[in-house]
Amino acid sequence: MADFDNLKQLQELDLIIDGLRREKVNLPEKDKLDSLCKELDRLTNYLSKKEEEFHKVEMKQKKLEGEIDTITNKVKSEEKRLYSGVISNSKELGAIQKEIESLNNKKDETETELIEHLDLVDNLKGVLVKLNNQKEEFLIAKDKLEKKTNSTISDIDIKLDELCKQREETASLTDNDLLTLYEETRAEKDGLAVVELKDGICQGCGMELSAEEADKMSHSETQILWRCEHCRRIFLR
Repeated sequence: MADFDNLKQLQELDLIIDGLRREKVNLPEKDKLDSLCKELDRLTNYLSKKEEEFHKVEMKQKKLEGEIDTITNKVKSEEKRLYSGVISNSKELGAIQKEIESLNNKKDETETELIEHLDLVDNLKGVLVKLNNQKEEFLIAKDKLEKKTNSTISDIDIKLDELCKQREETASLTDNDLLTLYEETRAEKDGLAVVELKDGICQGCGMELSAEEADKMSHSETQILWRCEHCRRIFLR
């Protein structure tokens, strides 16, 4: 009798253990975390592209500012020559004035381009601020979800550890041949080896036993191993 009771307890423990292991693998938090990580990866990649774009426009800004400084210095140099009194040739003076005018025109064009470019720089700065804020929010949410997931997994592992110890103890008290049969049947029947027979119907496969087999079981006064004639699962008595 004790061995059959042990089988019943083993099956109950195994069903709980299997359920907890499935729960651990299929935690809703894991799906949420996976989705969140994918979104974070997409955001990080997009942010990286925008940062690269910003680096390029920033370099162009510096280039334009450098060009303006160079032109300004050339204008100052040419004006110094123009008003130094050293040059008296009117033709050469006229050439210097044309050069100054040309440089000032170039400076105006470059400054206009810089102003327009600065709008792009400002817009990208705003985009980067927004994206970095979003990334920070994602990281905070990810951290919270990871902590919640790890806490849930830890709770499940504690329960599993306790249940596995109970199972090991129960298995050690069970007849080896009976235990082997149980384990083999469990492996063949998706973890369900020991079932009840209700109203002549196997609760494992749902099939009805023959009248002869059901009658034998109902009138048996000895505790022997009964198995479903259809699925070969072990019946609880």
